[in-house]
Amino acid sequence: MGYLPRKKGKRTTFLTSALEEPGTVLLLESCHRITSTLEILAELAPTRIMAVAREITKLHEETLRGTAADLLKVMIGRRLKGELVLVLQGQASARDPEE
Repeated sequence: MGYLPRKKGKRTTFLTSALEEPGTVLLLESCHRITSTLEILAELAPTRIMAVAREITKLHEETLRGTAADLLKVMIGRRLKGELVLVLQGQASARDPEE
């Protein structure tokens, strides 16, 4: 879905829409806004599994997985550069199999 909006209100609206997608969603986010975005996601979809990937295809590639709250704990205080790829589990995959 590309880059997330810079303003928090527009980002919240965008993420709400992205979380309704049935399939996996890929988003690009600035290292300066990743914690704010994860805070929004923790409120909107507290149990949704997601991943934050950085340095893709490079020597120090790193992918972190978990809920937004899990990822937020890891991301706070880290010095990051550039853009990050945020991967959101699709709504269809996030449903409880018992439903």
